[in-house]
Amino acid sequence: MAKQNEHLGRIGSHMSITFVALALFGCGDDGEVTSASVGDDTATSSDTSTASSETEAGSDTETETGTGDPYDFFVANQSYADLHGFTLVATGTRNSPGQGMSADAPLLDFTSFEVTLAYDLDADALRVDWERQVHEPIVGAYTFSEVIADRQGYIEGVDNLSFLPPRSMTAQRVAAVRKQQGLLHPAVLLHRAVNDPSAVTVLPDTELDGVPVHLVEFADDAEPVLLFVDVDSGELVRAETTETDHLLGDVVLAANYSDWSEVEGLAFPGRVELTFDGRTIHTQTHTQLELDPNFSADTFALAEPGVEDPAAHQSGDLLSQWHIRFGHLGIPVDGPTQVIMEVEVAPGVLYLLGPTHHSLALELEDGVMLIDPVIDPNFADSILARVEAHFPDKTVTQVLCTHHHFDHIGGVREFAAAGAELLIAEDHLEFLEQIIERPHELVPDSLEQAPVPVTLTPVPASGMTIEGATVTIELYTIPNSHSEGMLAVYLPELQLVFQSDLYSPKLFPPNVMLPEPQLTWSTEFHTALLDLGLEVQTIIGGHGLGVGSLAELVDHIGL
Repeated sequence: MAKQNEHLGRIGSHMSITFVALALFGCGDDGEVTSASVGDDTATSSDTSTASSETEAGSDTETETGTGDPYDFFVANQSYADLHGFTLVATGTRNSPGQGMSADAPLLDFTSFEVTLAYDLDADALRVDWERQVHEPIVGAYTFSEVIADRQGYIEGVDNLSFLPPRSMTAQRVAAVRKQQGLLHPAVLLHRAVNDPSAVTVLPDTELDGVPVHLVEFADDAEPVLLFVDVDSGELVRAETTETDHLLGDVVLAANYSDWSEVEGLAFPGRVELTFDGRTIHTQTHTQLELDPNFSADTFALAEPGVEDPAAHQSGDLLSQWHIRFGHLGIPVDGPTQVIMEVEVAPGVLYLLGPTHHSLALELEDGVMLIDPVIDPNFADSILARVEAHFPDKTVTQVLCTHHHFDHIGGVREFAAAGAELLIAEDHLEFLEQIIERPHELVPDSLEQAPVPVTLTPVPASGMTIEGATVTIELYTIPNSHSEGMLAVYLPELQLVFQSDLYSPKLFPPNVMLPEPQLTWSTEFHTALLDLGLEVQTIIGGHGLGVGSLAELVDHIGL
């Protein structure tokens, strides 16, 4: 952690982004359309190993191994300024940090995709055509396009399991997409840099995983980007920047490049790997490349104009992977979220529903217990407002996290800042401690701005009972294959159970067998209810479209 914080501080101290790599690549014939497969045998290529972790990357060890003045490279390689655009086809996989069986479990590939990118560098316009297969949490196939021009965007097709229609992109999503595509395709960054020399700063040579590299910094949008160029091979091996995360706080986002090929004097990577907080989250292989194509007039046309919002754009840039992470699950969260409906299930029991994620508020004698601090701090603030309006003179004093997945605890630091005690299965207590302790200096949240002592309480595997103002609250561990330490909340007086992810009431039509993996998770949930001997009539959840019943669950799993 100390090395990571030192590294983050070093990056944050620079106000521009370095691109020694500018010097490395020659130029092609002006205006000529060139196509090739990146990384194949028809082009000159070499395989460069990627960095292993952010904690080792860019240490402050300076070297004297550089050959010549890096600015000579910059002057000699203005060819990226003459690259007007390109198209490229890629295939790859994406996973989601914080979605495994445990916090430190290997990350699973939740998404596979084929994507075609068209980028007009002169106009700073892009079109990303997706064929995306989502494997978890809900299987789906999505064909859609993200079109961006003049920092406004539009989504063509359906990109989500809620079947939201084609629509204008929020400024947050525009920024997130631009940032990721820039990192995935260094020609975009290089084009911006050579056309804005004042934003480029050459820094002292350093080492990356023990390999001497030139280091260049480029002032790009919200945070600078650092480029690491192998001194011996002259290949760009990494671009990295910092951003924030509602749970992890200040993190390093890095693109590691390999399998470089030269096409008409310009170099392009055949493989890119994105790492986030030191863990690989995105890998793609480039299969086709065309330089300076003739884009049709409607390639970057927006069906409806978007709204330019500089503050929201900066927020999206700084939270790019938070937004993209949800999108790859088929659940876009492209801006601030909030509670959209509340249902009083019984006196002292308030169901708080958002567009995709839900929470449950239970009245205590001297406060309110909240089940699942979902989504993000904005949603947490809307919950606090709803609770205080519904339960006069009371606020949230306890928060139970049913499990550790990021989308179900995204608002937990906001509740901690408000003084709430946090409860989680003992399996995940250390993880929650880390979330509370991690620095959020880049974008200070409420807990960073006004630190308070935070009480963390482990829920033992044997469960726990809490006396509410109107009902008894029983906590049980539910064995399952989705998340270790999964907790369910049972209210015996109401014969009601709340759980997250294992069963989503009303989400699927009645009288049909659930698809996988929901069938397995819901069957495991039903088995646990039987093993625990709980008498259940009503089921509500962290997902779903309303209040369900045990009879509906039984029907959905085919019993």
